[in-house]
Amino acid sequence: MQKLTILIPTLASKASLPYLEKCIQSIRDSQTVDHDILVMVNGGNMIKLNVPARIYYTDVQGQCNAVNQLAKMVETEWMMVTDDDSMFPPNWERLFENEKESDVLCMNSMESGKVGSAPPFVVNNCGYDIASFDYEKFKTDAVRIGSDEGTKSGHLESGFSFPFAIKKTLWDTVEGYDVAYDPWGSNCDSDLHYKIRLAGVDPKRDRRILNYHFSQISGTFEFSDTPEGNEHHRRWMMNKRYFTEKWGFERIGSPEIWSTFTIPTERKFHPKWEK
Repeated sequence: MQKLTILIPTLASKASLPYLEKCIQSIRDSQTVDHDILVMVNGGNMIKLNVPARIYYTDVQGQCNAVNQLAKMVETEWMMVTDDDSMFPPNWERLFENEKESDVLCMNSMESGKVGSAPPFVVNNCGYDIASFDYEKFKTDAVRIGSDEGTKSGHLESGFSFPFAIKKTLWDTVEGYDVAYDPWGSNCDSDLHYKIRLAGVDPKRDRRILNYHFSQISGTFEFSDTPEGNEHHRRWMMNKRYFTEKWGFERIGSPEIWSTFTIPTERKFHPKWEK
């Protein structure tokens, strides 16, 4: 296993800090190499972590800006981007057994089922939030269920999901995230997936590797029972409209976006690096 640089954007608010620390702990608990972990704190909150990581700060809120800034510091061949509310399983480094298969490698996600959890993600409740999270159950279940998932139809499939590892050269080629999706960041991952595909790379997801994701719980916008009162929904729709304006067609819906799809040849966005 070669050394890896792991990038984590975070708001590091009072609510999200426990998730961030547990995320880093889960990485460190199972690593066989002392990977670099770089954290970019959005919004200017000063923090002190009880787990080892390099911390940077930006006054500009947004996942895209934060990851783009961190990526400029990466000197390793591979970098990995993860949410601060994703927990890594004991076998996460096995992802790199697939490094000859693609320049983008992804884990699959395990979620509680309380919010979202569309296929191909696995629904298995190990806690709805950090207070109820059963870390030991997750570690056991992730390996057991991941083994079952990997034997159904082969462990490797075309697909893009979080956390994802990407070769630094490819990240630079596609010019990273589009910061126009900030400050909320929704749809930026779909945009990146499309760009990766245009660069001629088919991302691969390893069904054996199941991270635990709390699904938007560490964000800043409150949920509501109605779309009209839901700030998350409003921001998501705003970014979806931007995606359509940029590309000239609507984004493919979930869960298809996480798997294989055809990008229309008639579109607005034609980067110079397109294959």
